[in-house]
Amino acid sequence: MTTTTIESGLGLDLFLEDLKGMNLKELIAYINISNKTDKLLTLIGLKFKNSDLSGSDLHDANFEKSIMRNILFSRAMLSKSSFVDSDLHDVDLSGTTLLNVSFKGAVGSNVCFDECDLTGANMRGVQFNTNASAKDPSAYNQNKDSLKVNVSGVSFKDANLSGADF
Repeated sequence: MTTTTIESGLGLDLFLEDLKGMNLKELIAYINISNKTDKLLTLIGLKFKNSDLSGSDLHDANFEKSIMRNILFSRAMLSKSSFVDSDLHDVDLSGTTLLNVSFKGAVGSNVCFDECDLTGANMRGVQFNTNASAKDPSAYNQNKDSLKVNVSGVSFKDANLSGADF
């Protein structure tokens, strides 16, 4: 039998068999309990659905190339985290601290940034107004009303917005 592992970036072997059925919050708790080092949380290329991570401290986390659906990050700490080339749909980041975070090349729709601090963020080339560019075709939605991105009360001080499409 072949065992599949996930590279956690923590020097841990995360066996898919042990993680089956865990939601994202349980997975992060499992990693944090097991982490005996100061290494950062790295979860590259994973698919996350229906998770409530409100108020979580996930600064410096690496979610590059991940697919996220129906995720609540409200009031979480995500400074210096990376969502580079990720695919985000129905993601609520309202009130989240996002200092120096990178969303470079991310795509998605129905993303809420209300009252976020995106100071120093890299938003270069993001496409948050369309499902047509989604990396996961199951996210495609023809309803133009669902393509909204909320940015009221957002601070983009010193952020890189070149080529960004909200």
